[in-house]
Amino acid sequence: MPVLYDIDHKRKLVIARGCGVMTMTDLFAYHKEVWSRADVIGYGEIVDITGIDVKSTIPTNEIIDLAKTAAADDAVVGSTRLAIVATGDLFFGLGRMYQAYRETTVQSRKKVNVFRSMDEAMAWIGQ
Repeated sequence: MPVLYDIDHKRKLVIARGCGVMTMTDLFAYHKEVWSRADVIGYGEIVDITGIDVKSTIPTNEIIDLAKTAAADDAVVGSTRLAIVATGDLFFGLGRMYQAYRETTVQSRKKVNVFRSMDEAMAWIGQ
């Protein structure tokens, strides 16, 4: 799977890294695998997409679907943060699109932001 992730229980943080050619199927699979786990409820998340190949197929309508699905799966208690790291303009723009749809979905309990560097993302997440 082109999405690799680590769960840091001490910091209550999931760090995911996209690599190679990515499809929306990969992103949906990552979301389902990680966020269906009870032990990560209330955790922050960083998704680093700087390693995704520009040949990846990321249809706009599926970004909207992922945002709605993820928002519907948010834990009912509290609010957490999701930082997306994207250095290239194309994926930065797609990250901002995801942010917009995620934040306008009523069920969403995560604050989302997009950054150009991991340092900025970590600072915003609070790590």
